[in-house]
This record gives sequence, C-alpha cells and structure tokens, in this order.
Amino acid sequence: MVDVVGDLQKNRQTILRPCSFTSGFLPEMAEILLDRVDSLQKGQGPLNKMFKNGNVRIMIAGSSKPDLSIIDSPDYLALYQLIRERSR
Repeated sequence: MVDVVGDLQKNRQTILRPCSFTSGFLPEMAEILLDRVDSLQKGQGPLNKMFKNGNVRIMIAGSSKPDLSIIDSPDYLALYQLIRERSR
C-alpha cells in the first residue's frame, strides 16, 4: 500500500501516484496530474464511520465519472485537504 499523504507532504510535485484497488485480484497503479483535477469528493458511509476511515474520489477535466477512487483510507480528510490545496 502506498502512503499517499506522506508522499504529498514530502514532495511538492504535481503528480499523484496512489494505489487504487478495484474488483480484481491485483492493485492498479494510477497517475493523475494535480493541475487537471476538476472535481474532488470525500465521503464516509456507515461502515467507514465504524472503522474510522473514508473515501476520496478524483475527477479530471473532461470526465463524467471518477478517474481515481481512494477507498477505506484512514487519513482521508488529510488526503482530501492536501489534494484540494495543491490542485488549485
């Protein structure tokens, strides 16, 4: 698992390189330019509240569905704030 919040705090790069787990057996790597972020969403369902984690969804310009979903992240609020600040 990649420490996304730590990577964003250490590097002031414009590229976000987290792992996103989908409905397969292997994780997929994704790379998104932060200056292309069009919409950013955070969320927490009932199970997320129980386990004290949440989800962040990132959409880039020209897309109607999330390009990257970071799910069940314990630091989802900090991650959301960092991406929001650096994508402006």
